[in-house]
Amino acid sequence: MRAGLALGLALSAVAVPLFAQERIVVSAPDVIWIPDGEFTMGADERDILFAVDLCNQDLELATSELDPDHCGAHRFIAELGRRRLFVPTFGLDRTEVTNAAYLRCVLAGRCAPSDLADSVPVLAEPDHPVVGVRWSDAVDYCAFVGGRLPEEPEWEKAARGDDPERRFPWGRVYQSRLSNHGRSPLRTDPLDGFLMSAPVGSFPGGASPYGVLDLAGNVWEWTRETPALPFELMDADLSAFRVIRGGSYAHPITALRVTNRSWALIDGARADIGFRCAYDPPR
Repeated sequence: MRAGLALGLALSAVAVPLFAQERIVVSAPDVIWIPDGEFTMGADERDILFAVDLCNQDLELATSELDPDHCGAHRFIAELGRRRLFVPTFGLDRTEVTNAAYLRCVLAGRCAPSDLADSVPVLAEPDHPVVGVRWSDAVDYCAFVGGRLPEEPEWEKAARGDDPERRFPWGRVYQSRLSNHGRSPLRTDPLDGFLMSAPVGSFPGGASPYGVLDLAGNVWEWTRETPALPFELMDADLSAFRVIRGGSYAHPITALRVTNRSWALIDGARADIGFRCAYDPPR
């Protein structure tokens, strides 16, 4: 009801409703604030056995010949070590950073353009996550918007909440319709509705306990951490890598689990890696 509109106002001969119905739209926040507290990080042996079983189930649907040890427990060794960690309050982008948002940083002269900006049209759609950005590019963008890249414990807490048995952002059981995922060994799965990346927020049913979207699938996400690499890569220069989380549109369902960890070269600009920013509370 608008102020000053009298209930006894005489209407003209044309029937006009006294009060036009207005649609109220409540927008979801761009940043979700996650309260401080402890949570359980990492996997135990049961989680690894679950991952091996899930991998084998997915492998049965693969069309190519693979290494018979493709689903061995060694693939998931970097996740081992459940522990309770305290994480201070922090903010996290509700969705991955989009091409449109990243372009604002490029136009301001604060970010380098994506290496894949126009080479694959679907990946360059304004509402799709930006890809083709190096780790330093993601750092620059987050600084541009007053944030930073998330630390690994922050990322995993946002995905897992306070349930130690949660294996996916949405719960304990895999559901194929709640994320943009791939299939073994490394291929897209059009059954989720998208051949490659999807507009951010396309799977609201896959939200984490805090309401963060796309933490499983769509694109991998850069974090701040340098990985502790498996024994076969111990001679590598660890400073040249950063941990990535969440899986992508081209990776199998085992990569979508909240404890899954991988890594990428900081100078690599891949078509399946994007990012989101974290924020410290105002002082």
